[in-house]
Amino acid sequence: MDAAGHGADPRQPLSHGELDYAALHYAGAPNANLVCPICTLPFLDAESTPCGHTFCAACLRRSLASNAACPACRAECTRDPTPAYVVRSLADELLVLCPNADRGCPATVARAQLPDHARSQCPFRLAACAHCAAQVPAHDLDSHQASCVAARHACPRGCGELLALADADPNIADRMHPRAAALETENATLRFAQANMASTLDAVLERVAALELAAREPPLPPPPPPLSAQVLEHEAVLDRLVAEVDGLRASLARVELRANVELQAESLRLREEMQGLRTFSLNLRSFLTQSSAAAAAAVASSGSGSAARPSKSTTSSQKL
Repeated sequence: MDAAGHGADPRQPLSHGELDYAALHYAGAPNANLVCPICTLPFLDAESTPCGHTFCAACLRRSLASNAACPACRAECTRDPTPAYVVRSLADELLVLCPNADRGCPATVARAQLPDHARSQCPFRLAACAHCAAQVPAHDLDSHQASCVAARHACPRGCGELLALADADPNIADRMHPRAAALETENATLRFAQANMASTLDAVLERVAALELAAREPPLPPPPPPLSAQVLEHEAVLDRLVAEVDGLRASLARVELRANVELQAESLRLREEMQGLRTFSLNLRSFLTQSSAAAAAAVASSGSGSAARPSKSTTSSQKL
């Protein structure tokens, strides 16, 4: 194998799809410890024998199928090989050139990332045209399909048939569809009639909408006649008089309130004076009653002769 990674590959990858790992170009000479001693290429799905030697999984299985011994030391393999995960990781980190480098792709990626790059990321990968199935670079696919002669397009005369790009020329379409001109004239007449009907229908709908609106809303009252300057002046005077009347009413209400308060105060004072007069009258009557009783007692104690001739003071006391 040369430094670029070329060489014959006797193995067939088991699970790597259409990517040919034997034809990969490495960015530099791989480490000798990462090269399979059978195929002399970097390990692919490395596996180790019980004796500790490492080979590509496909290379080791083909060797063990013919001889159940280690291809390196000839020791008998009493157990199945085991995956060499560390070696696999190191081999997958090797940098490789994109398989589409001959088409112009300059990418250099780790071998583990190569499937994703080659399948969906590389702009120079081959993609099939949806019309003619030709394989073209992915970055040219859209332009190729837009101009592909096998693409089907609607007939420019409007008949609805799908034609290839070469057959879509108007002159060819006339020969393929003799009634195209007649159909086009008929379609133009129908479109004109449809436009007239649509215009008439719009006018009728507008008229109906106006009538419905007029039926739902009551008629507006006529606008009032314009007011003269004299009427406006009278209205201003009237507004001023109304304001003055409102002020007088407010003042009268305040006067009435004040009079009611003063009347209540005067009534309370008069009640208090009458209560005082009643108390004085009762006290005076009690005093006179006591004085009469005292006078009567004095007359009774003055002698029996005095009883036949009532004295002037006794008569006064009785009157009292």
